[in-house]
Amino acid sequence: MKKTIDLHIPFGFRLDDEIEYMKVWEAEKYLLSKRIRRYTKAMRHGENAELHARWLTCPHCASRYAANADSPLFNRSAVSGVFSARLTKAQISNWASLQMSIFDEAQMRELVIVPPIMSLSRFTCPKCENKSFKSAATRHVQLSAAGRKIILKSEVSQLDELLSLNWGKISEIRISFPIYEVLTFDLGRGAVYIKMENAEGEILCRRDITEAPELLAGGASCKLLTQNKLVQRNILRLFREMWGGELPVTWRQMDVQKLFQMTVFVGYPRSFYASIPYAQNSFRIDKDFRARARRLHLADNLDALCQNSALPQMKSLRRALFEDPGLFFYLPEAELVWEAIGDANLMVRFLQQPRVYEVLSELHLRPGILLFLRDFCAVKGAPVLLANIEDNWSFLCNRAIEYCCMSERMRLQTRQKWEHNGDQKNSDSIYSLPMRRPDETIKDCVIDGFTFMWLRSSNDYAIAAEHLNNCLREWRPHNSPVVGVRRKDRLVAAIEMFEGKIAQARTYDNGDISATPALNGAFQKWIQRYNLTWFTEEDDLHLRLPEDAAIPF
Repeated sequence: MKKTIDLHIPFGFRLDDEIEYMKVWEAEKYLLSKRIRRYTKAMRHGENAELHARWLTCPHCASRYAANADSPLFNRSAVSGVFSARLTKAQISNWASLQMSIFDEAQMRELVIVPPIMSLSRFTCPKCENKSFKSAATRHVQLSAAGRKIILKSEVSQLDELLSLNWGKISEIRISFPIYEVLTFDLGRGAVYIKMENAEGEILCRRDITEAPELLAGGASCKLLTQNKLVQRNILRLFREMWGGELPVTWRQMDVQKLFQMTVFVGYPRSFYASIPYAQNSFRIDKDFRARARRLHLADNLDALCQNSALPQMKSLRRALFEDPGLFFYLPEAELVWEAIGDANLMVRFLQQPRVYEVLSELHLRPGILLFLRDFCAVKGAPVLLANIEDNWSFLCNRAIEYCCMSERMRLQTRQKWEHNGDQKNSDSIYSLPMRRPDETIKDCVIDGFTFMWLRSSNDYAIAAEHLNNCLREWRPHNSPVVGVRRKDRLVAAIEMFEGKIAQARTYDNGDISATPALNGAFQKWIQRYNLTWFTEEDDLHLRLPEDAAIPF
């Protein structure tokens, strides 16, 4: 395919006068309809008529607006002449009458409708919302397509655009205009590069900007791609012809990022671009995925990648992959999951669940957690694993990392606990970490059958969270120490201590401890025994670290 489109893009808006020629009875129909708003005056020569109009053309989106006093876009200061009352139907009919005498004809030849806009310094387009100034100068822009390349060549005739160049340096001291900025989208290589050349075609500087499109900012190409609708429509038309099918975006959704994405990855549906793994910013693909990205450049390669993978060649599994092509970035990680699950139907269920990218990206960063997935499936079964992933993957991932860091003896004990616990979420950790040291002046004690004891290990906090249905499971060593209140073999309340004072006291599901009379009585006696007070806003809040701030259990 070889195609060239030449455009002349104005730097600013322009005011153009246009004349429509027709018969007088046709002109009468126009003037008696809403179309009268676009005209400034009507001229008659016997049976022939001229309708005069003045138009303002936006340089960015090429939208046209009637530039006269009847338009709400302009103020009266820009109107030439006095804006008289609107024409009546009788005046229009008299002007168009075929019974006009030879004496009336000279008098009725010109019919002023509304004064035109004569002077206007700045205009804001209501459609594209871009501002522009009046200018008769134009920029020559050429769009071309040849082979697998789409080229945007724009003339640089202003010094400020040349000085704002930030993707390269022109070595010549003396430069003669015109100079051309040439932006090339190479769909064959999956690359975008830009160069500056003179009128003779000599390259002054050149750079590959596939992963640095921000370098376009301030240049002529960036202005055209982000502001000019005419250029946007034409370049998307060339992309569509190059792709051989519908694009994943419309011209209204187009931006620089999408053009770069459609160059690097050709032929994919819209859902694919939302799943590309990036590093640093949304234009730099993670370096671990660059080799995979080269294989994924063309969507035509997906079938071969699927056939060469270790996944079973089942129609349902292939359909799940092709419905979400972003999964091909994580094909090696998907093969690890398949190694653990071993059931094609369950594998399809895994690939179609919302958390699939969270699991696969975690496997990419921490492939060691495959050990946990294998052992968990061997003991609990793949359906239970998928249920836990769908229920709370973040929790399961933390347990997986914890499991992989254990010694073989601890992993064996953990697997034995899995066999006797139906829910992995509620099983306690094999080992426990020491928590923040409690206040030694407050001793463990028993009051009215309630035992007040410090929680000293991470497992103590996990058990308290299970008994009280609160967030103590998430407590860390830097958080404030907590006193657990136990009745017989069950925790019934928890008391957070901060700087020797009571920060909060809660029962099951963060209930108020005063709602239980017997418990509240023991709690008040405990306060009196150790002469404790509540922590208030009047205390030294500056001593409180941000992570120590009391939050509901």
